[in-house]
Amino acid sequence: METRDLGTHMVELHEQGTLDIIGPGTRITLPAHEAYELMQWLDKNKSALNKSAGPQPLLPVPPELQDAASDDAANGVDNPVDEP
Repeated sequence: METRDLGTHMVELHEQGTLDIIGPGTRITLPAHEAYELMQWLDKNKSALNKSAGPQPLLPVPPELQDAASDDAANGVDNPVDEP
């Protein structure tokens, strides 16, 4: 079984081809033939999905956060960074 976290929802693809879509209070199981039809339909509409779900523009950093970061850098404060 393969599992993928999509954000609010999770999907699980089982060895027999069934596809589970799991979300808050919801679980949908598609049989293999319907999962395949969904895949074909999504592939057919890939350009529309790319257009609407593509990279989102970055929002500007609020001035109060910019000031805090520049103050920390000027004072030699080392901000923690998440490591993989």
